[in-house]
Amino acid sequence: MNVNDAVIAGAAEVLEALYQKGYQLVVGTNGKTATQYQRLKLTGFYRYFEHIIISEEIGHAKPSQAFFEHIVALYPEQTKDAFLMVGDTLSTDILGAHQVDIASVWLNQSGQQALGKAYQPTYTISNISDLMSVLTI
Repeated sequence: MNVNDAVIAGAAEVLEALYQKGYQLVVGTNGKTATQYQRLKLTGFYRYFEHIIISEEIGHAKPSQAFFEHIVALYPEQTKDAFLMVGDTLSTDILGAHQVDIASVWLNQSGQQALGKAYQPTYTISNISDLMSVLTI
Protein backbone atom coordinates (compact mmCIF):
# COMPACT_ATOMS: atom_id res chain seq x y z
CA MET A 1 0.00 0.00 0.00
CA ASN A 2 1.25 3.43 -0.91
CA VAL A 3 1.47 5.65 2.20
CA ASN A 4 0.06 8.56 0.22
CA ASP A 5 -3.15 6.57 -0.25
CA ALA A 6 -3.67 6.82 3.52
CA VAL A 7 -2.96 10.56 3.77
CA ILE A 8 -6.00 12.55 4.83
CA ALA A 9 -7.20 14.74 1.99
CA GLY A 10 -6.24 18.36 2.66
CA ALA A 11 -3.63 17.50 5.32
CA ALA A 12 -0.70 18.92 3.35
CA GLU A 13 -2.45 22.25 2.83
CA VAL A 14 -3.45 22.53 6.50
CA LEU A 15 0.05 21.66 7.71
CA GLU A 16 1.57 24.22 5.35
CA ALA A 17 -0.85 26.94 6.50
CA LEU A 18 -0.22 26.24 10.17
CA TYR A 19 3.53 26.14 9.60
CA GLN A 20 3.43 29.46 7.72
CA LYS A 21 1.42 31.03 10.56
CA GLY A 22 4.13 30.01 13.04
CA TYR A 23 2.28 27.31 14.96
CA GLN A 24 4.57 24.96 16.86
CA LEU A 25 3.52 21.55 15.61
CA VAL A 26 4.23 18.26 17.33
CA VAL A 27 3.28 14.85 16.00
CA GLY A 28 2.47 12.28 18.67
CA THR A 29 1.95 8.75 17.47
CA ASN A 30 1.80 5.19 18.69
CA GLY A 31 3.74 2.57 16.84
CA LYS A 32 7.13 1.43 15.73
CA THR A 33 9.77 4.11 15.37
CA ALA A 34 11.06 3.01 11.95
CA THR A 35 7.55 2.78 10.50
CA GLN A 36 6.47 6.18 11.76
CA TYR A 37 9.62 7.97 10.53
CA GLN A 38 9.28 6.25 7.15
CA ARG A 39 5.68 7.44 6.83
CA LEU A 40 6.62 11.01 7.71
CA LYS A 41 9.52 10.91 5.26
CA LEU A 42 7.44 9.47 2.41
CA THR A 43 4.72 12.10 2.84
CA GLY A 44 7.21 14.93 3.38
CA PHE A 45 5.27 15.93 6.50
CA TYR A 46 8.26 15.55 8.85
CA ARG A 47 9.44 19.06 7.93
CA TYR A 48 6.39 20.65 9.55
CA PHE A 49 6.97 19.22 13.00
CA GLU A 50 9.15 20.71 15.68
CA HIS A 51 9.05 17.42 17.60
CA ILE A 52 8.17 13.87 16.62
CA ILE A 53 7.03 11.85 19.62
CA ILE A 54 6.71 8.11 19.05
CA SER A 55 5.44 5.77 21.75
CA GLU A 56 8.18 3.21 21.15
CA GLU A 57 10.85 5.85 21.76
CA ILE A 58 9.43 7.28 24.98
CA GLY A 59 8.03 4.08 26.50
CA HIS A 60 4.47 5.39 26.80
CA ALA A 61 1.59 5.13 24.37
CA LYS A 62 -1.53 7.19 23.85
CA PRO A 63 -3.83 7.54 25.76
CA SER A 64 -1.51 7.35 28.80
CA GLN A 65 -1.09 10.55 30.74
CA ALA A 66 2.68 10.07 30.57
CA PHE A 67 2.58 10.28 26.76
CA PHE A 68 0.78 13.62 26.79
CA GLU A 69 2.76 14.96 29.74
CA HIS A 70 5.94 14.23 27.78
CA ILE A 71 4.73 16.56 25.04
CA VAL A 72 3.62 19.27 27.45
CA ALA A 73 7.03 19.10 29.16
CA LEU A 74 8.70 20.04 25.86
CA TYR A 75 7.20 23.53 26.29
CA PRO A 76 7.66 24.48 29.95
CA GLU A 77 6.93 28.14 29.17
CA GLN A 78 3.43 27.29 27.91
CA THR A 79 0.27 26.73 29.90
CA LYS A 80 -2.01 23.85 28.93
CA ASP A 81 -4.32 26.41 27.30
CA ALA A 82 -1.70 26.72 24.54
CA PHE A 83 -2.06 23.07 23.51
CA LEU A 84 -4.58 21.54 21.16
CA MET A 85 -4.65 17.82 20.38
CA VAL A 86 -5.92 17.04 16.90
CA GLY A 87 -6.72 13.41 16.34
CA ASP A 88 -9.04 10.95 14.69
CA THR A 89 -9.35 8.36 17.45
CA LEU A 90 -11.54 8.89 20.51
CA SER A 91 -9.96 6.11 22.56
CA THR A 92 -6.39 7.39 22.23
CA ASP A 93 -6.24 10.98 21.04
CA ILE A 94 -9.30 12.51 22.66
CA LEU A 95 -9.23 10.45 25.87
CA GLY A 96 -5.53 11.17 26.35
CA ALA A 97 -5.99 14.91 25.89
CA HIS A 98 -8.95 14.88 28.27
CA GLN A 99 -6.91 13.09 30.97
CA VAL A 100 -4.31 15.89 31.01
CA ASP A 101 -6.81 18.73 30.54
CA ILE A 102 -5.79 19.69 27.01
CA ALA A 103 -8.32 20.93 24.47
CA SER A 104 -8.97 18.53 21.63
CA VAL A 105 -10.24 18.43 18.08
CA TRP A 106 -11.73 15.17 16.90
CA LEU A 107 -11.46 14.56 13.17
CA ASN A 108 -14.65 12.53 12.83
CA GLN A 109 -14.84 11.55 9.19
CA SER A 110 -17.26 8.69 9.81
CA GLY A 111 -20.00 10.60 11.63
CA GLN A 112 -19.91 8.40 14.72
CA GLN A 113 -21.08 9.57 18.15
CA ALA A 114 -18.73 10.36 21.04
CA LEU A 115 -19.97 8.50 24.10
CA GLY A 116 -18.96 9.25 27.67
CA LYS A 117 -17.55 12.39 29.19
CA ALA A 118 -13.92 11.34 28.78
CA TYR A 119 -14.48 10.93 25.06
CA GLN A 120 -16.08 14.34 24.46
CA PRO A 121 -13.79 16.46 22.32
CA THR A 122 -13.63 20.22 22.70
CA TYR A 123 -14.34 20.52 18.97
CA THR A 124 -15.45 18.08 16.29
CA ILE A 125 -14.68 18.49 12.61
CA SER A 126 -15.49 16.21 9.69
CA ASN A 127 -12.82 17.51 7.32
CA ILE A 128 -9.24 18.46 8.23
CA SER A 129 -9.61 21.82 6.45
CA ASP A 130 -12.26 22.70 9.07
CA LEU A 131 -9.40 22.92 11.58
CA MET A 132 -8.64 26.37 10.21
CA SER A 133 -11.99 27.70 11.45
CA VAL A 134 -11.45 26.17 14.89
CA LEU A 135 -8.17 28.04 15.12
CA THR A 136 -9.69 31.17 13.54
CA ILE A 137 -6.69 31.80 11.32
